[in-house]
Amino acid sequence: MSYEDLKKARAERAMKEAAKEAKKAVKEIKKVTTADRGNSSRKRKSPEEAGAPELKAKIARISGALVEEKETKPELYRAPVAQM
Repeated sequence: MSYEDLKKARAERAMKEAAKEAKKAVKEIKKVTTADRGNSSRKRKSPEEAGAPELKAKIARISGALVEEKETKPELYRAPVAQM
């Protein structure tokens, strides 16, 4: 490599680094300006608004059915084991 090639490579690298720093600065500016806006995401409904009474009723029906199933289910038979 000649001295001219080294100078050219240094100049190209300096331009790339300057562009990279400029992008970083723009990104920081955007970050600061968007932080001022606050949270703009979709708001969730509270459980009362989302139909919690119907959900609680459904859960009660299902859990009641599970309790009845457990009560009516016979216990498994275990074979007696001889003690020595």
